[in-house]
This record gives sequence, structure tokens and C-alpha cells, in this order.
Amino acid sequence: MAVPEWLISDVRARAHLHRESRPGRVGAWPGWLPDEVAAAFAEVGVERPWLHQQQAAASLHGGHPTILTTPTASGKSLGYLAPVLAATWGGTECSPPEVDLGRARFRWAKRPHTALYLAPTKALAHDQWALCRRLTEAGLPTWRTIAVDGDSSTDDRMWARDHAAYVLTNPDWVHAALLPSHSRWSGFLSSLRYIVVDEAHHYRGGFGAHVAMVLRRLLRVARHHGADPVVAMASATIGDAAAHVAALTGLDPDAVTVVSESTAPAAALDTVLWQPRDHHDIETAVLCSQLIGRGRQTLAFTSSRNGAEKVASTTAEHTGERVESYRGGHLDLDRRAVEQGLRDGSVRGVAATSALELGVDITGLDAVVCSGHPGSLSSLWQRFGRAGRSGADALAVLVAADDPLDAWLLDHPEVLASRTFEPIPVGVGNRNIVAAHLAASAQELPLTEDALPLFGAKARELVDELVAGKVLRKRPTGWYWTRPDRAVDAISLRTIGPGGVEVTDIETGQILATVDAGSADRTVHPGAIHVVRGVPWQVVDHVADSPIAWVEPAQPGVRTAAQSVGGVEVIGTESTAEAGVGTSGLGEVRVTSQVNQCLVFDEYSGDVIDNFAVDRPMRTLDTEGLWWELPSATAAHMTPKGRFAAAMHALEHVVTALLPGFVACDRSEVVAVSDPGGARLVIHDLVPGGGGFIRMIAPRAVDLMQSARDLLEACPCTDGCPRCIVSVRCPDHNAALDKAGAAWLAGLLCPDG
Repeated sequence: MAVPEWLISDVRARAHLHRESRPGRVGAWPGWLPDEVAAAFAEVGVERPWLHQQQAAASLHGGHPTILTTPTASGKSLGYLAPVLAATWGGTECSPPEVDLGRARFRWAKRPHTALYLAPTKALAHDQWALCRRLTEAGLPTWRTIAVDGDSSTDDRMWARDHAAYVLTNPDWVHAALLPSHSRWSGFLSSLRYIVVDEAHHYRGGFGAHVAMVLRRLLRVARHHGADPVVAMASATIGDAAAHVAALTGLDPDAVTVVSESTAPAAALDTVLWQPRDHHDIETAVLCSQLIGRGRQTLAFTSSRNGAEKVASTTAEHTGERVESYRGGHLDLDRRAVEQGLRDGSVRGVAATSALELGVDITGLDAVVCSGHPGSLSSLWQRFGRAGRSGADALAVLVAADDPLDAWLLDHPEVLASRTFEPIPVGVGNRNIVAAHLAASAQELPLTEDALPLFGAKARELVDELVAGKVLRKRPTGWYWTRPDRAVDAISLRTIGPGGVEVTDIETGQILATVDAGSADRTVHPGAIHVVRGVPWQVVDHVADSPIAWVEPAQPGVRTAAQSVGGVEVIGTESTAEAGVGTSGLGEVRVTSQVNQCLVFDEYSGDVIDNFAVDRPMRTLDTEGLWWELPSATAAHMTPKGRFAAAMHALEHVVTALLPGFVACDRSEVVAVSDPGGARLVIHDLVPGGGGFIRMIAPRAVDLMQSARDLLEACPCTDGCPRCIVSVRCPDHNAALDKAGAAWLAGLLCPDG
């Protein structure tokens, strides 16, 4: 499919990139793979592996930790499944019991090696289990596999423990169930040959740090039971993949095999960067309609559930074809029907959220249209990778959103062409997280001196603090947990600090949504309008730090924005550097914030129509920060009074928006805060103690500020727009912004300023 002339001849097409098609390079099944396993692969459509699959399988079989970071639809799963099957399929002599004994289970003497698969979601683990069952039905009836998680029955968990050779689950279940009762799992753990970590790029920041500690605990317990498992990882294409494996496991990065070059066939791909005149979702629907109307099966990605529904319904209305939405909240049965419709051609288009990114087997489409940059080049290419039917060219279009990151990419298409991907930050240096998992590990097995290096350089210091706090007790044989409760119950892998707040209908008691505790002050204070799946609800009652916010239906067309007071101060400096006429620094910062007011505004015009006082407590966050500081006299050069603060506020917006272009993060993980009084701009983690984001951004601080300056100077608007300084996420409702002043300040902080 040649790129349509009507598309690239339009003035809205800002850039056009072309990638030639690539033939596949086929490998051979290794001699160590049982013939029956090779036959089962053939039965499900895999006659022979691609060379990159063969390379990954050989590395894993040879005992080397390995990560596959090849693109979407390159067959990463087979790269680890081949060695896993060779180890865990026991042949006909290891068939499972024919009689269902209910709870009267017994340990199966001939269980072969075992393997453990970890996915970031329950749904993905069950999807992978479905693939396992296909292989079982294709000629491996004795391969004992099962997916287990917190929703599994007691019988299923006992069967997994006593009989399964391949268990598919998630890190949360390993943390809360398997590790605390590892002695009961000794049969499984003592023969553990492989640990498979799928979608490894999702483990970043605070969540990544927790998962890293769980993996270290798992490796320690497995070695205690006599096993030395090999780690296999699969990931989207990322920067410095070996370092990511090391961060998650504590293994030596030099020992990691990285398989990043795909040898699977790839269709020619034309990529178009599109600058819309209308809202990006509206123009996405128009482009999808034109493509589908010309017979091209098309997948659109949107940033929200509402966006997916609107794009799907609008496109279906314009084309008369079957166009479906695909998002979180849909039943599994409905999602599978959409997937099958794409495969058999009855569904001509789909509008999806990121729910389609996690291991879902939808590829080979004629075109992909992305409504807005997803935040990282890795995610963008993952989405584009869904396009490309065998023997036909493919098309990918990025419809830019009104956002500085999108605008920056439109002006720098060479960044997209370079396919240079962001590294993944993991906050393994976070003292709070490491200390909590040291306590959990000590309850599983007494901590010994030789075990501490697995938990990082600060482990011994943290153990001493845990002893001083009477959490651990030092004995001649190691450090022991001292309390009657379970250490793991004090650790939530997916939240930092207190648990979330349930948004609950006051009339019915139905839980409508969950809000992270860190954002509850702004989003569920009394009087706030909270939108759930496009429906506005007004908070009737919520006491600060309580787990429930009671809501009732809200007046349509009205929205609220919380206002706050606070500040940021540097409490520890690790390093400094010159930054133009100013300086930059890396260290520890203290951020204070108190929500004290709320603006009420019209949803459509954006006009403020009311305001009211809010009483929330002062919050303090100690975390890692990176800052730029201008000479104190800078403000005197900007008149009238208040212009310096407005310029700092605008620069804060631009830097925040550009951050995902420099490190894999989103705007709920790292933010910028301006401190006009101190002539300082600070970006900081939202994870107490740091999530690793700031340390990964710090070496590129100069590039980040130069990009901010270039974007501000290139934007054609006069006083600011959503493509430069106006942010829909601004808690101050974009009050007091100065674009020209922000460009001047950014220039002062650049080396050539």
C-alpha cells in the first residue's frame, strides 16, 4: 500500500518517513528441543523460529539472563517458551493424575523442572496461559500449566503448588502469597529453572523498585531451596536494556544477553506526522473514516476511554462499517470478539486505549492512527508496530495533540526516525522501599551478611536502622523479623504511602472509581467535580485521609480545579553544574503543598464562574530533585512586577510537558515546580525518596532546557497556546503565564545563552 497522495499532499502532513520492507531470516530448532515440542509449535503455525528467537532461546538454555526487546509482532514469546518447554514439559511419563482428588492433593514425584511467568496484569497472565493451552492441545497434553492470582480458588493454588510445571501470575501474588509461604512451595522452587518477566518496560519508578525487590527476594528464596533460575525478560524496545535487567534483578549487566534486532519479516511502513486544525480526536476519526472508506483496515489509539468511544462511533457513522472500541472496562468476552473480528475482517476499524498495548495479539493491520503522542517513543513505535500485513505495505499516522511534546516532535521528526529509545528508570535506591523489602525478606529467611549485596549498596545501613527501630533483631545467625504480623502486608507494590480513596455513590453505595491518595486532596475534596467515564460527580463528603469519598450526580457543563499554596526547598545537594548564567543541581528536595481553594469553571468556555475555600492539611514530600537556579538579580530585569513569576510558571509547564521525551515517564510521576522567590525551577519525583526518574534525567538537563527554549521560540503563537505553555493539567488553571519571558529565561539557562 503506497502512502495515499491525498494524505501527504495535505498541508497538515508535517513530515513523511519511509521504512523499506524486510524479509524474514529463518533459523532452526535446536537439538535440545524435544521433537514433540517442535511438532506442537508447527501445529500452532510456527514451522521454524526466526533467527532472533533462536538466539534468545539458545542464550537462555545456556544459562544466561536474556532480554528480548524486538518490536511488536516479532514473536518474543517463542524466544523464551522454547527453553521453558524443553525444561518443563516432562514427556508422557509425567502425565498429571487422572482422578480429581479435590483437596486431597499429593506431590507428584516425577515433576520436571519448573518455570514461573510474571506479567504486570492478571489479564495478560491469563492471555499467555491461553497460548499455553493451545500448545497443550496441539500435542503436549502432559504439560502442566496454570494461571494463579489473588482471585484463584484454593484448589487451583494447591494444584499449582503441588503439580504445575509452569505457573503464570503477577508480581503482587508472588510478593503476598508465594514468598511468605515459600516452604510449602519447596517442591516447585527447588526445581525452578526459569523466571520469565514479560512486558518488563512497565516496571519503572516506584512500582519498578518494588518489583525489583520482589525479584531479589524470589531469587534468594529459590537459591535457598537449591535452584539457580535463569531470568528471561521480554520488553518493548527500550534504551540500555541490559541495565534495566540489572536494575530489576541485581544481576551483572555485562552478563545479560540483549536480543534487540528482529529477524521477522516486516512490511514497508510509511509514517506521517499530522498537525491538525481541529481537536486531535476529531481529526483522527476523519482520517480513520477516509482510510476505512478506501478499504484499509485501521486501528486508532486514543488517550482516554471517552476518546476511544467517540472515535469509534464517529467513524462507524461516517463509513457505515463495523468499527469497535477497545478499552479497559469492557468484558473479556467483548474484547475477544473484537480481536476475532479484526482477524476475520468483519471489524474494519478499532479505536483503542492503551489497554491494547499489553501483549494483545492484534497485528497485520493496514493502518494505525495515533491520536496524540503516548508519551514515549517506545510506546509510539509499539503502536505503529500493529500495522503491517504480510505482503502489503503499512501506514502509521501521528495526529499531534495540542501539547508541547507533540509540537516538539513535529519540529524534530529526525528524533522519530532515529529510533533512539528512552531508558527505563527504576528507583532501586529508594530507602523506604528497600527497607520494607529487607524486612519482608528477613521474615522469609533470616538475613545474612552475604545476602545484603543483593539489595543494593545501602542495605547494611538500612538493616542497622531496622534493628534500631526494633523491626529486626540481630542474632549470631543473621537478622530476624521480630513482629507477629506479616511484613508483606505493610507493602503495596502499586501505591506509595497510604492506600487509595474509593469514590462512592452516596445513594447506592456503588464504588465508581479509585483515586490515588497522593492526588485525593485535589480531586475529591468536598465540592470537587470528579469525572468517571465521562460522567461528572460532585463530592458531597470526604474527610482528609479517609478511604471513602461520597459523591452524587453533578450539574453538567461545570468543572472544578483545586488551588494550592506551598513551596519547594533544597535540603541536600549531591552535585552542581553551570547552566548558562545560572547553575543546575541534583539532590534532595522538600515539597510542601496545601489545597486551600477551588475554582469552578465552565467546561466548554473555560471561564471561571465561582470559587470556594477548601480545608486540606499541609502535605510534605521529601524526594529527589533536579533544579536550575538563576542569579537573584534576574527578576529585577523583568517588569512589570509579577512578570518574572509568570515567566517561571510558563517555563515550568514546558519543561514538565517535555520530560517524557527524555525519560520513560508520565506526568503523574515527575513534575516541575517554580519558585520565583528563589529564582529556581525544580523538577522532582512524586515518589517519596525518589523513583529513579530524576537521576536518569539529570545527565540530559542541558538538552532538556535547550529543547524548552527551542520550542518556545519556534511556536508561532503570540502569548501562549496549548502547543507551548498552556496546560490542561495546570492546577492553577493557567493563571499568569508569560511566553516571551519563559523563552528568555530558558535561553539564560542554556550554555549558549
